[in-house]
Amino acid sequence: MDEIIRHKQDATALIVYAPQEDGKVPSEMLCKINNERNSLIVNFRGRLLNDILVFMMTTQYPKRRDT
Repeated sequence: MDEIIRHKQDATALIVYAPQEDGKVPSEMLCKINNERNSLIVNFRGRLLNDILVFMMTTQYPKRRDT
């Protein structure tokens, strides 16, 4: 997770799906994720789908050039 956060750019969305039946996310990692822009933690599948849709609508990526 640390490597993902290290490579994440501010404009890139990060959604962490962490259902509680698999154990809780350590508070240290929660703080690291919380300090990143466009990042959130979800523990319900319905909420996950909603957040993916919202991030897709609000996050812009540069157009890819084929050379």
